Amino acid sequence: MAEPNIPGHGPVARLRGEWVGRISSVTLEPKGSKPRFTARLGEVSGPDLPVPAGDRSVADIRLLWLGRRSVGGIEPGSTLRVRGMLTSRSGLATIINPGYEIISAGEH
Repeated sequence: MAEPNIPGHGPVARLRGEWVGRISSVTLEPKGSKPRFTARLGEVSGPDLPVPAGDRSVADIRLLWLGRRSVGGIEPGSTLRVRGMLTSRSGLATIINPGYEIISAGEH
């Protein structure tokens, strides 16, 4: 499997960890397609970031929930703590079916 490319930091090894960020966008799949829900986690920070010491932020991580068309509380502006395996999918840093905790709700 290819390594995720974190913008500004280059490729990183597959990594299990925990990160905090704000949802910048969500993507809804049309009816008739395979159920999945995608969100972009921006302004990412956390102790498990695979970057040089002292630099603990990245551009974004794609969150992908397979088998779901929506995930309660996940909307633009929400701040989340996510846990899972950071991998590469279509060249983007991605966590598939992440565990998550909503820190603050988004704008309605």
